[in-house]
Amino acid sequence: MKPGRPRIKKDEKQNLLSVGDYRHRRTEQEEDEELLTESSKATNVCTRFEDSPSYVKWGKLRDYQVRGLNWLISLYENGINGILADEMGLGKTLQTISLLGYMKHYRNIPGPHMVLVPKSTLHNWMSEFKRWVPTLRSVCLIGDKEQRVSS
Repeated sequence: MKPGRPRIKKDEKQNLLSVGDYRHRRTEQEEDEELLTESSKATNVCTRFEDSPSYVKWGKLRDYQVRGLNWLISLYENGINGILADEMGLGKTLQTISLLGYMKHYRNIPGPHMVLVPKSTLHNWMSEFKRWVPTLRSVCLIGDKEQRVSS
């Protein structure tokens, strides 16, 4: 017996397995079926935008960006994590900022939210927040504690 591991009798082990083996990894199809079943039971309707939301200023989201925003919202509403990934320059920053705007203006969750980005993109993110959804308050945290206090 390995140190630190409890010894389980054979009949107890079978009992545990009959309750359910939580180490079993479900297939993608099983997960999808569960999500579809849960979403059909859900009474709340997920917000879907047809056009650029009114809280987005300075410009409009393109159709594919609106679809991306709707996808991010549906992930949030269903408690699912996701990664928004596509070619460079297609508006992932804007879609992410738009999701945070949705959280503030439609779900009444103003934050705080944390966006972690490479140091080289910090200033771009700050200007994008101010440009696209100026109602969101953004703070840039860079450097150690002493550097942040002095800036």
